[in-house]
Amino acid sequence: MPGPATAGRRRPYLPDPQAAVTHKAEELASEVTRLVGLGRASTEDLRVASTVLDSVRDQLRHILRG
Repeated sequence: MPGPATAGRRRPYLPDPQAAVTHKAEELASEVTRLVGLGRASTEDLRVASTVLDSVRDQLRHILRG
């Protein structure tokens, strides 16, 4: 079942794994921008979200370094 970020939208077929990862990163950036723009997050929520994004970035660097 699709989550709220994909409900009602079909993802384009991306046979190239590099393109798929890049596309997902762009989708994440767009969703983060949208959610932050709603203005409903507290300062603490934004700090936690920032920490999560730092962790994801660090993990991706580790994975994609090879």
